[in-house]
Amino acid sequence: MQKRILLIKIALVIIVTLVFISLLERQLWWRLLFSQKYLFYLFTTILAIAFLYLKNVSSLVRTITLLISFVLFGILYSIHPSPLCAFTKSFIHYLSRGFIPPPMIVMAGIMILFTVAGNKVFCGWICPLGSVQEVIYNLSRLIKKFKIPFFITNATRFSLIAVFLIFAYGFRINIYNLFNPFELFHWQLHRYILIVLSMVLLASLWYYRPYCQFICPAGLITWIFEQLSLFKIWKNQEKCTHCNKCLKESPCTAIDGIIQDHTVTPDCFACGKCIESCPEDALSFSLRPR
Repeated sequence: MQKRILLIKIALVIIVTLVFISLLERQLWWRLLFSQKYLFYLFTTILAIAFLYLKNVSSLVRTITLLISFVLFGILYSIHPSPLCAFTKSFIHYLSRGFIPPPMIVMAGIMILFTVAGNKVFCGWICPLGSVQEVIYNLSRLIKKFKIPFFITNATRFSLIAVFLIFAYGFRINIYNLFNPFELFHWQLHRYILIVLSMVLLASLWYYRPYCQFICPAGLITWIFEQLSLFKIWKNQEKCTHCNKCLKESPCTAIDGIIQDHTVTPDCFACGKCIESCPEDALSFSLRPR
């Protein structure tokens, strides 16, 4: 059964990739994929999957890689268009002008492709906004942490995207512009953006990636495709002793669904904390349990 599911997932990845490449070639957009920025995205994705597969993601390694991602993709190679813009502004652009700018299609396609390949690796390892939120969360160890039930965070994201669709269709207005901290990476900060950014970073002291879990439409869309991921967190039933240490140490709620073998699980940002904390080596990031 697991082999059959794996083959189906591989087939879906191949089909999506071929369709994506054919669109790019037909429109001569494929050149975007060979820019330094996207090559670095690919390298980071492969590196992340390798780290997780080999179980070499300690807290120190994780913090260092997140800081490197922030500098690399937030400063040196600005994440433009941002994940938020790739999904929302592209939709507004299509409604208004009848087409989507190639950079937005490429960014959205890359995010989905990397998510299917490696369980939300783009959000967890490349996105600079996600990186800075997680670094703040990890470094504020003396502050009590809180987990919000997934049905609340996901219901909030679904509600926001529903309101977005209403305003987009009716008024061509992008409501996400009201709370878009990705503007930080344009380095033209206005007072309003600083207020939004400060609220996100402040909330990160208590909550794991609050913007990703409560607001980000890219986070919602990648969560949907995350359920098809090839590489993901698996539990080895024979090794697991149900000590629940991974539940206590993991910052997100995804591990709850993984441990209970749910078909659909909450967002997993591939941080590797559950793997690191498991004393029985029962968790792995792989194509199947091992």
